[in-house]
Amino acid sequence: MKDLDAPVVIITGAGRGIGRCLANGLSAAGMRLVLMDLDEETLHSTASGCRSAAGNDRVVAVPGDITSENDAAAVVAAGLKAFGAIHALVNNAGIGRFWIRPDFLRNPIRFWEITPAQWRRFIEIDATGFFVMTSAVVPLLMKQNVGRIVTVTTSLDTMIGAGNVGYGGAKAAVEATMSTLADDLRGTKVTANVLVPGGPVDTPAFANDGSIPRSAFIQPDVMVPPLRWLLSSASDGVSGRRFIARKWDPLLSDSVAAEQAGSPVAWSQLGVQSQLPEPTGH
Repeated sequence: MKDLDAPVVIITGAGRGIGRCLANGLSAAGMRLVLMDLDEETLHSTASGCRSAAGNDRVVAVPGDITSENDAAAVVAAGLKAFGAIHALVNNAGIGRFWIRPDFLRNPIRFWEITPAQWRRFIEIDATGFFVMTSAVVPLLMKQNVGRIVTVTTSLDTMIGAGNVGYGGAKAAVEATMSTLADDLRGTKVTANVLVPGGPVDTPAFANDGSIPRSAFIQPDVMVPPLRWLLSSASDGVSGRRFIARKWDPLLSDSVAAEQAGSPVAWSQLGVQSQLPEPTGH
């Protein structure tokens, strides 16, 4: 595979919300998709729509749990069987604060209200699930020396602000790990980048409770143009970056839009925070 102009892309959490929007956008761009979600009904609904747009032979739907190593391997195997290759993974699946309290924007969930079981669930799904899926794909991408890992995290203020315990910490762990992954992949043609909406998104994950006017929410389709670029050969060599979809201007050239919307992943622009001793030779 010399380029990524028609890649095979795994999308997790493809059944609804941002994941469904990404699947629709990538299928319209001619990419071949391996869609994964735990909810079979919504997964097959998304797959049906993508097949109508792109063709029956360009979409595979695999129900599965991102925290399961067996399910992760099954998704990879299904993609290889259907298309003969995997070129990219979009880590989109996860849970937000809605599952604890639908009106969390109006009624924030405080630290002392989270139970250990709820904390563990955030870490298991949002952080460990990301790790399991990425671990299943990276060796294949490294072997073919071409590929993309794109992971959806969240804004810094959501990670560290009041009312975000559990969810924010799990997403921060994911972004830090993406920075490590990008560094470890340096010297290869496999890239690792983060994509975030840049604020609350108009999906069922945010209750329509009047706490924020619905017109003020970001539409999920703003994620599609930067993702298309990140998955294409036009983004060769771009790694260790985070892109805010809200800041991506589709009227600009992709390179200019990427510069405007991008920054270092995990805020490494803050600089070195520790002094490490020089390694000694043997």
